[in-house]
Amino acid sequence: MLKRLLVVAFGLSLFIVPLGLLGQPTNNSQDEEAIRSTATLYRDAFNRGDAQALAALFAENGENIDQTGFLLHGREAIAKAFEKFFTQHKGAKIEINIQSIDLPQANLAVETGTTQTTAPGAPSPIGAQYTATHVKHDGKWLLQSVHEAPLPPPSNYQQLKELEWLIGNWVDEEVPTEKTSQRVALVVHTLCHWSANRDFLVRKFTAAVNNQIVTTGMQHIAWYAPTKSIRSWTFDSDGSITVGEWRKKGTQWVVKSTETTRTGETAEETEILTRDTANIHTWQIVDRTLNGKPQPNLVVKVRRLNN
Repeated sequence: MLKRLLVVAFGLSLFIVPLGLLGQPTNNSQDEEAIRSTATLYRDAFNRGDAQALAALFAENGENIDQTGFLLHGREAIAKAFEKFFTQHKGAKIEINIQSIDLPQANLAVETGTTQTTAPGAPSPIGAQYTATHVKHDGKWLLQSVHEAPLPPPSNYQQLKELEWLIGNWVDEEVPTEKTSQRVALVVHTLCHWSANRDFLVRKFTAAVNNQIVTTGMQHIAWYAPTKSIRSWTFDSDGSITVGEWRKKGTQWVVKSTETTRTGETAEETEILTRDTANIHTWQIVDRTLNGKPQPNLVVKVRRLNN
């Protein structure tokens, strides 16, 4: 058979708005320093439960949108919401981390970052990401809007990002050799994409010989925590399952694979992926055995399709 190719927890009420603006300065701009000063005032007002001082940091018509999408419009509404929140959650504290501050116009600043809020008796802290828009009125920076969103869930993207180049639409064509030049080559089409949250690389493939489809399947490439390594699981339409262990060796990826067929036979091989250019890589299959018996090696040039 043809080889398978390498796919609101802590309820701080509707009025949780732990959006602030702390961090180390990235330059000496007076405007950025003023915005960071607003951040400090926001944090301090929040941590002492002072709703009026916190609301005073907003413009008169300022807005706050929490993680649930609940909108508070106007300084007075924001003050009332925080008063209720601080009454219900005495001792609540906020930690703030600024990730960026942009000043696209002289009187406009856009800030992004993350926050973490805790409260006595709460089961765990709650994190958020935010975008805050500041406007300058009469020489003073005020919060025009604060928009909060949930933090993205944890992902294994960092462990898999070196394989991100596999994403795309690819076609494989067997390189003719002395043994294969007299017969029609294997052609495999593969589509690779990220799964939700970029936890897996998902590869779907269709293989054909003489323009006849002989197999289809799907592969998931994942970070395997027990061995702290990258592994793949390939499920073929003929009922076989292949498990691969991925290791980077220089500029190549070496995959040690073991396949179990539907009837219980075992095939082993080593795959070597060499990235020739951004749109071409070489796929070699060597040391192939089926039930311990040597099998022919395979060399394939894989090129990216434009669509």
